[in-house]
Amino acid sequence: MKRPYLRPKLYTWKAEDKTETPGVALMNGTHLRAHMTYTEARVLADRIHDLCDANGTPEAPLPATEAEQE
Repeated sequence: MKRPYLRPKLYTWKAEDKTETPGVALMNGTHLRAHMTYTEARVLADRIHDLCDANGTPEAPLPATEAEQE
């Protein structure tokens, strides 16, 4: 079984009322899984970075997923 992955992509969310919100989408293959404004994306990136720092134990890099090779 392959590890699940998300790939970030610049994306403008278009609401039913025709308003547009530019930001970052998290994609799983061709499926949109989340959309964040640029500020929300930066906050999430900081949280992920903090979790990695808190781990404190470097690990061997895993093989690249198909999404990372795109």
